[in-house]
Amino acid sequence: MIPQKALDYIKQKKLQIGFNYQDVWNEEHITAFTAAKVMQLDVLKDMKDAVEKAIENGETLEQFKKNLLPTLYAKGWTGKQLIEDPITKEIKEVYIDIPHRLKTIYETNLRSAYMKGRFDRAYNSDAHPYLMYRVGASKNHRKEHLEWDGLILDKNDPFWLSHNPPNGWGCKCYTVAISKARKEKYKKEGIPTADTDGQTKKIKAKTKRPEIEYTTYINKRNGTISKVPVGVDPAFNFNQGNYNRDLVLFNDFMKKSKEKFPERFENIAESILRSEIKKEQFESFIKGAFDYDKEKNTGIQPHNITAIGFIDSFIKDYLKRKNIDIGESITIGLEARLLNSIKAKRHAKKNEALEAKDAKYIIKCILEGQVYFQTDNKYIIYLYKIEENKYLQISINPKGSLTHKGSFIITSLVRNIQFINENQKNSKYGFDNKQWIKIR
Repeated sequence: MIPQKALDYIKQKKLQIGFNYQDVWNEEHITAFTAAKVMQLDVLKDMKDAVEKAIENGETLEQFKKNLLPTLYAKGWTGKQLIEDPITKEIKEVYIDIPHRLKTIYETNLRSAYMKGRFDRAYNSDAHPYLMYRVGASKNHRKEHLEWDGLILDKNDPFWLSHNPPNGWGCKCYTVAISKARKEKYKKEGIPTADTDGQTKKIKAKTKRPEIEYTTYINKRNGTISKVPVGVDPAFNFNQGNYNRDLVLFNDFMKKSKEKFPERFENIAESILRSEIKKEQFESFIKGAFDYDKEKNTGIQPHNITAIGFIDSFIKDYLKRKNIDIGESITIGLEARLLNSIKAKRHAKKNEALEAKDAKYIIKCILEGQVYFQTDNKYIIYLYKIEENKYLQISINPKGSLTHKGSFIITSLVRNIQFINENQKNSKYGFDNKQWIKIR
């Protein structure tokens, strides 16, 4: 059977030329098909078509090479090449080892696509609430990957945000979705696994999230500074399964955290929102939103959405006293269209619009800002002071709704986001508006 989700994942990718593998970074790989040193769109398209065909027909690496090599040789993509680096403008001589490059392209793209499909199946199965980390068939494994082998965690655990395989070049690790009964069985009896000599042995099941150590990595091509987990190669510390699913995952995480830790779940959620992993995911979302250009086919689609916070219990109780019951839909979602839309462009003309560099204030505004209730439309207003006479204002509909991947979701949604100043008192968006009642 054709792994349709894996195929769809590759098909939705846009062609993106890159001189160096660092030119396309982290979550950008989710929507971009690229190969370092491939500077011709027609050659890159040939490669993407070949990868799609390999998934659709179940081709081996040798079949993939056999089908693609003649085309690449005919177009001269082989041996020594003089290529201009678009960033430095230098003309560099590079040697293209086609067999080696095709192996990397084949293995990296197919593994990422299959892991995306595997994650989707696991996430959509209520019967399998856990993911188990397993090492693959490599002869030599990274030390950390062996330490994670047999790790069983809830599929919504933050660990999977940065450790969902593949976790590096040549990594053959994978995850398996398992039931609660299977988890208990493995905890009691161990996990069967094949040894290098073909003999079956058992390894101990691990059910506690490991402490994550980070190293700082500087991408010298684009200036990005990332906190990368030890054991994960730079550019692999993201989960392709989370593509356009961040809001749903955070919603589920909030519900389960509230069930398990009713007294602490808000503190846990705040820690996630302030984490390095969320910071990088959010910065990628912001960049994609501002880079959107329909004609150039760049950036992320306007309907993409991400979680930026939650309605805490104090505000939720206040709303209930106003006869507004939001139930369990406390996650706050921000749609990409609000950052690069006609309305956003109107704000830009008045110097009220956000720029990509202002993204750092959005989550801070929700977590640390003043909160008001707007009586006319029953919205919640968050206000955060940036500097003297400059505030970030986020207006939220606490009973918003949207259709996400075919499912109808009720959640709190951002309806307006802009900068305001003290000169806007008594205006529709001014913070002295008499229709605003301070909640805290």
